[in-house]
Amino acid sequence: MCKRSARFILECIQSESSLVRSVARFRIVAGLGNSFIDKNVVFLCSHFGWQFNEFVEGKISLQNARFLSHFYDQVADSDWFAAQLYQEYP
Repeated sequence: MCKRSARFILECIQSESSLVRSVARFRIVAGLGNSFIDKNVVFLCSHFGWQFNEFVEGKISLQNARFLSHFYDQVADSDWFAAQLYQEYP
């Protein structure tokens, strides 16, 4: 979900349509937390450790490895062990 949200916002920011580009950038910069776009940008940047200005400029990586490593870092070793046991013994 995070990757889809980030990709959608980046596509709006970098859109060929000047109207879409302008509205997206305005909502992010001047949204003051009142729109889903700026709320999502703030969440994504804080959750993944991205710099706000780099996100708005499209200088962040949406490679799967980045999202997967963040996910794996959040899972406790005991949970991985339990998942492996469940996988081995259905």
